[in-house]
Amino acid sequence: MNEQLSKKILEKLDEHGEKLDKHGKILDEHSKILGNHGKILDEQSKLLNEHSKILNKQSKLLDEHSKILDKQSKLLDEHSKILNKQNNLLDEHSKILNKQSNLLDEHSRMLNQQSDLLTQLIKIVKSTNETVADSKSEIANLNTQQQTIIEIQQEQQKILERLSFRSISHEADIARLRQIK
Repeated sequence: MNEQLSKKILEKLDEHGEKLDKHGKILDEHSKILGNHGKILDEQSKLLNEHSKILNKQSKLLDEHSKILDKQSKLLDEHSKILNKQNNLLDEHSKILNKQSNLLDEHSRMLNQQSDLLTQLIKIVKSTNETVADSKSEIANLNTQQQTIIEIQQEQQKILERLSFRSISHEADIARLRQIK
């Protein structure tokens, strides 16, 4: 009878050992998944840093263009005053007016070119903002997934602790049975 009981106990211990091995493999898989998620988060963090640098550069460019536009606006105001004065003296200053008209045309072309640049910059900024928003939502999803994995691991840890306790108590029972033999 004792031998049968010992065999049954040993069989149960073997079953528990196999279950512990399976749980160990599952924990290893979850650890790999967490490692992959960590790498993804690192890559997305790098992307966000790059986007931030790009936004800073674009902001500086916009500031520079704004200063240039302010200067050109002042120049246009000054030219307008000169044109008003010269209109009163049209006959005497027709050569000067032609030169200034050419200057105004050049400034207008420059303004048009800078307007095109500003439009392009605005499109880039909008695109970057959308990318940043998408990245933020992806990071939030990854954080949720990571939290779920952590909770699963905690549950598995509790199961492993219970199994470990049972294994220890089974070993104590086996020791007592051996002493009884």
